[in-house]
Parts: sequence; structure tokens; C-alpha cells
Amino acid sequence: MGPVRAVIGGTLLLGAFGYGVLTATYRIFPYPLLNAIRQRVASRGALAHGERVFSASCESCHGPRGSGGFGPPLDRVGVLDDAVFRRVIREGAPRGMPAIPLSDSDIAAVLQYLRRLPQEASATTRVGDPKRGAQLVAHQGCRRCHTLEGAGGHLGPRLDGIAGARGVAHLRTALVDPRAAIEPQYRGVRLVDAAGKTYVGVLLNEDADWIQIRTESDQLLSFEKARLRSVEAMTDSLMPTYKEALTAAEIEDVVAYLMELTPQGPGR
Repeated sequence: MGPVRAVIGGTLLLGAFGYGVLTATYRIFPYPLLNAIRQRVASRGALAHGERVFSASCESCHGPRGSGGFGPPLDRVGVLDDAVFRRVIREGAPRGMPAIPLSDSDIAAVLQYLRRLPQEASATTRVGDPKRGAQLVAHQGCRRCHTLEGAGGHLGPRLDGIAGARGVAHLRTALVDPRAAIEPQYRGVRLVDAAGKTYVGVLLNEDADWIQIRTESDQLLSFEKARLRSVEAMTDSLMPTYKEALTAAEIEDVVAYLMELTPQGPGR
């Protein structure tokens, strides 16, 4: 019986020790605190997972940390309804966003990650003076190609309300290196007709027989392809760079002005 008693005694001793440890742990870390710690650790894990999913599936269009690129900035997604966000992810959106095959848990993690960005975002900080920016835009003649405050040309993107569609980083890039920020619908094309005359503009429509462009002077022209010597897609942007024409501070002023423009008119 000696060995049996020893085993029983050891088991009771271990049980008592375990109970003591649990009791001491509860006293030092009460259950609500332990639960809060577990939730915080889980939240950090979800944030890290959301960041990974965003980097792999969203960053190429929406920019680093949701600062905006060819797609709109997402560092203000906190105002977006969960159901709307999930529908956009699953079904896509107008103007080029495809449906993204993400699981429910992936979408939830991305949402959680994006909603932390407004607390941490710095890429969208406006450091320029919008009033000076408006003067610079007027001096540089940007309305020849862009619609600003309801007036201007149509060769380039409409800039009223651009803040809701493009981020600060994208706008800076467009000013200093426009070739790196060309949107597909604004890529240039160069045509040469039978007489040798050259036309440069933005491609609007094209089929097997005809091609239509908007020229640099904002004219709409249509050409029968059979009567053209050549049709060349341009790799350079029709927009000039302002890297030398404007200082770094002036670039920030222009960006600050553009970020204040609101949608106007029928094209909003």
C-alpha cells in the first residue's frame, strides 16, 4: 500500500499546487484583465494579417498604407459601412476596380487595419498653402487641360473632387513625374495622316476602322484608319513635369489646393 499512498499523496500535492498557482494567478491577473490581454494580442494579430492582405491585394492601386494611387485613398475608410465595404470587395466598383477574392476573415482583417490608419497616417498631411497653390495653378495654365472649379479643358483628368479619388502621394508624383502616374484613359497617341500631318492627343474611341482622339487643343477628331500612315501609342505623358518649374514648397502648395477642390457641375 505504500506505493499507492505515495502516488495518491503526490497527486493531491500536485493538485493543491496547481490550485494555488491558479489562485495566485487570478489574484495577480484577474480574469477580466487576462481576457483583455488575450483580446489585445488577437487584435494585433488581426492587424498584422490585415496589413499583409492589403499589401498583397490592394496596395498596388490604393497606395502604401492606403494613401491613394490609381485608386482612391483608403485612410479615411472609417466612415464606410461594413456591408458597403464588403460588397465593393466582392463585386468590384465602377472605373476599373475588379472584384477581389478574399475570405470573410481576410476582409474583416483589412477593415480593421484600414480603420487604424487615420490614427497613424502621415502621407496625407497637407503642409502647403492652398491659396498660394491656386495662384500657381492659374499661373501655370492648368485649366488648358484640366477642369478646375467647374471650368477648363478636358484633355487631362477633371480635378474638382480629386481628393476623393487620388491620394496626396499620387498627386505629388503626377506633378514631378507625370509619366509614372499616367492613367490608362489619358495615355497619349500620335497619328500621322496621308499628307504627313501629325496629330497628338488622348485616345477616346477606336474600332477596326476608325479612331477618335481629343487633341492638345481640346478638339475632337475622328480618322479613318485606312487613310492614316501611322498610329503610335505614346509612352510619355502629355502633361509636362513641374519638377524644375516649381520648388518643393510650391508643389506642396499646389497639392494642398487640389485637395480642397470639391466636385462641381454635371461631371461630379
